[in-house]
Amino acid sequence: MPARDDAFVVLTSADVYDSFKNQLRELGDPRCEWLRVDFTSPPDNLSELLARADCVISRVDLTDDQYRCAPRLKLFQLPIAGYEQIDLARAARHGVIVANNGGSNAVSVAEHVFLLALTLFRHQRFHHATVVDGSWVNRKHENIELLDKTMGIVGLGHVGRAVAVRASAARPALDRPVDPGHDPARPRPRLR
Repeated sequence: MPARDDAFVVLTSADVYDSFKNQLRELGDPRCEWLRVDFTSPPDNLSELLARADCVISRVDLTDDQYRCAPRLKLFQLPIAGYEQIDLARAARHGVIVANNGGSNAVSVAEHVFLLALTLFRHQRFHHATVVDGSWVNRKHENIELLDKTMGIVGLGHVGRAVAVRASAARPALDRPVDPGHDPARPRPRLR
């Protein structure tokens, strides 16, 4: 695609671009120019691409030299929930805002909470080991059900809310939610 001076240029890491290229073409703003960049094996013209970039979508941390090549860069969007892969202080020194994809893994984490709970309640590791070694000792009478159990959820961020929604389907009693960051003057978010 030829360079356009009026385009909002987004450098997108190869893994993200390859996963979402159809959506980017169909749903992306036509004023945006989406450029695929393999940051793990940078192209020879990376400095030129960075010089045109308004936004970078990647999980690869840029160096000071790379930030200096990108005077237009204002946003670094991470395609993950955390910030641990990016030097936030370095980005801030270059005037670049770093945004994560908060909540993107909330459903997976909430489901994992129940996977682990059921693994413990149903003695899954023990039963698996006895099936593998051929002895198959059945402890079904020792299994614990989720029904009517009390569950404590500390915090009602993305993950806490997702856990609460799934817990309500299993009908455990939910005590008053404990949210250490909650301001009592603001109403609590509704669980949906």
